[in-house]
Parts: sequence; structure tokens; C-alpha cells
Amino acid sequence: MPDLRDLIGIPFIQNGRDPAVGLDCWGLCREALRRFGYDVPDFSQTIYDALEIDARFLEERQGCRWRRVDTPVPGCVVAMAIDPDLPEAITHWGVYIGNGRVLHTIRKLNSSLFRRDDRFWGGKVRGYYRWTE
Repeated sequence: MPDLRDLIGIPFIQNGRDPAVGLDCWGLCREALRRFGYDVPDFSQTIYDALEIDARFLEERQGCRWRRVDTPVPGCVVAMAIDPDLPEAITHWGVYIGNGRVLHTIRKLNSSLFRRDDRFWGGKVRGYYRWTE
């Protein structure tokens, strides 16, 4: 498993794609997944485009696609619904890194870990997805 410790504490920057400067939630996922050996597509949406995010994430791209799994393994993307006005729309991403931990970042917080059984964050999880080629 790759060492992801240096990804903890990175500042949140909207549309951030450079770990030396800052990352948004999808930028953090892409960087972590790159270290797992996956080259996943990029996209940039604001949280207000949650339904578009949901649709784009699940569509097939370039002969590759995401596959939903019931039990996450390290390197799975964690899809979360955090907007109370859209309780089932995927509006936030994290990456499962093993041992029940999820790495994520969100506005006003630097990147951090939470446990899958966390009362707040665990209740926001809507699914786990693996990149298949």
C-alpha cells in the first residue's frame, strides 16, 4: 500500500490539483489513487452541481468505469452525500485507505482522516467504488 501520510493536512483549495499548493476533495482522491496506480479522469464541479457530479461519476469514460463494491478495499473512492437539501446526491469524495479509515478534504478543513464508523461522516457515505480498466 502506498504511503499517504504526506496527504494529511494539505489545505483545501477549490479545484486544487497540486498537493504542494492545495487540493479539493476530488483532487485529493485523484492524487491518492495515482499512488495506488490508477489514472482516473478529472472533473471539476461546484457542490451546487451535485446532480451533474453524480451523473458524470457513474458514466463510462474512455473504455474504463467505476464499479460499485459492498466492501471497500484500499484505493476505493468513497462517495458521500453532505448537502442536506440533496440528501442522496453525491457531493463529496474521499478515498478508503484501509483499516476503516477514509482520507478526505472539505472546505474550511485541511485534509484529514475519519473512520467508517464515525457517527457524522460514516452516515454520509453512499457507496464505495473501484476503478476498473
